[in-house]
Amino acid sequence: MNRLRLALPLCLTLATLTAGAGEEWVMPPKARHSAPAPAAGVGGEDWAPELGRQLAILRAQPDDVEARKAAWVAAMRLDLFTQAAELDAPLSEADRRAMEGDIIALDIRYGIVDRNTLRGPERFVRLDIALTATDALAAGFFTGKLPDAATGHIDRYAARLPDRRHLGWRVTGEVNGGSGVKDGFTGTVRWKPDDHWTVYGAGESVTNQIPLRAVADGIHASRVSLGVDWRQPESRKLGGAAYYSDSSDGNLRSGVNALWFERWLSGPKWTFETTLGADASRNSLNASVNYFNPKSDRSLWLTAAVEHLGWRSYDHSLRQRLALTGGTYWQEFYGSGAI
Repeated sequence: MNRLRLALPLCLTLATLTAGAGEEWVMPPKARHSAPAPAAGVGGEDWAPELGRQLAILRAQPDDVEARKAAWVAAMRLDLFTQAAELDAPLSEADRRAMEGDIIALDIRYGIVDRNTLRGPERFVRLDIALTATDALAAGFFTGKLPDAATGHIDRYAARLPDRRHLGWRVTGEVNGGSGVKDGFTGTVRWKPDDHWTVYGAGESVTNQIPLRAVADGIHASRVSLGVDWRQPESRKLGGAAYYSDSSDGNLRSGVNALWFERWLSGPKWTFETTLGADASRNSLNASVNYFNPKSDRSLWLTAAVEHLGWRSYDHSLRQRLALTGGTYWQEFYGSGAI
């Protein structure tokens, strides 16, 4: 089913973002075992802009405790442990105790506790097992494979092996599956030789980077990817990645993407940034299928965004963000159109 969306309107989004309690997590002060961070991605979550915002506030207001806490959170998520320690040093014991409530959110984020199983009267027992286990792999199975008290069946499980770090290298592994879902294994590797360069790769025996229509038809796929990022802290990021996937229906899909992120303005209240991106992909299967399967396609797009911080109190904030996206999309046999 190949079709080109010839005229997608210019996107105008106005969002008021409110972060609820627990949504911004912090690393527990005394972790019982290491928890693997999500693999870096070209278009994935990026905490460098948040760190830049909070450091800008601290430069203007060195005594702002909430900005210091938020900067510490961002530094920990970016694995900047030395900088995080410097940010943490001036905090009082009361400030540190106030941040302990985010431990469960951290464990959910890293897969030690499965968000899908946090229902029913047994949830606190499962959390206790997860948070006190000394074996990260066992903790993952305990929390994910116990039947949910509300549904009586396993929603999903994911068990992560303890990550391994040495001389800028990080290696992680995960087994996953669920009710009616094929079991799979995911492995990631990342090399970060300095504060600017990151090289990363991943292999998935069963990937979720597949059209939902294909999943509904019982199709699954394996996937490998490789990428590299260059980052200038707080203001600039250049990245590129390539991937290859093999679907169970014989379709081989390959693609590349690249982006350039630039923060032009960074202040305590206002930020302005742009992201220029390009991507291309190709599919080998010529037969008609029910899911979107262009022979080859490519796109070029630019997003400009301005964000305003209206209010912040540690684990709550009110932000307004206005983003404009425009570009062009081309598909083989169908020509090009605006997006």
